[in-house]
Amino acid sequence: MCEKIIENYTNLKSAHFILFTLLMPTFLFAQNIKDSLLATCYNKTLTLYFSDTSFFKNQAKFGHVLIISDIDTNNLTKFVATRKFKFFKNNSLDSILDKPLKKNIGRNIFWITHKLYGKDTIDVIIDVGTVYEVKHHNVYIASWCRGTNGYNPNGRFIYDKKSNLWMTEQEKEIYYQIPKNIKKE
Repeated sequence: MCEKIIENYTNLKSAHFILFTLLMPTFLFAQNIKDSLLATCYNKTLTLYFSDTSFFKNQAKFGHVLIISDIDTNNLTKFVATRKFKFFKNNSLDSILDKPLKKNIGRNIFWITHKLYGKDTIDVIIDVGTVYEVKHHNVYIASWCRGTNGYNPNGRFIYDKKSNLWMTEQEKEIYYQIPKNIKKE
């Protein structure tokens, strides 16, 4: 009887060890980024992106800047300079556009998203599309090209363990870090 108990206990220990080994990476490397931190990163990126007043002059006639976001927008900034933001989920585009829909031709619609790289790097990306046509209650949006330089986030936030602070890199700073292929003649 004792031998049977010891054998079952050994099998149970092995099962726990295997289970622990399989689940350990999940616990160690899980990305626990809080929504408040993401909101701070989004706000910083929005502020830097929309601070150029000349770039979006033709959008003033539409009033609010429309931004699609999948995170909770309660903590996101509502304006930068004179631009007021209106956030919404991806599936509610029809309800947010001005009626009649043809009034929106030329309007820019922005998407703000993020990518996590471990626990110490957050990339925030702003993509843009322009409403270029409305036919039979269908809205056609042309997405802007982000360039030929490969992946380039609008804001990168890197956690500095020495100072316990999140450091910010803007899109232009990241752009100049990318090695350029230069042909020598």
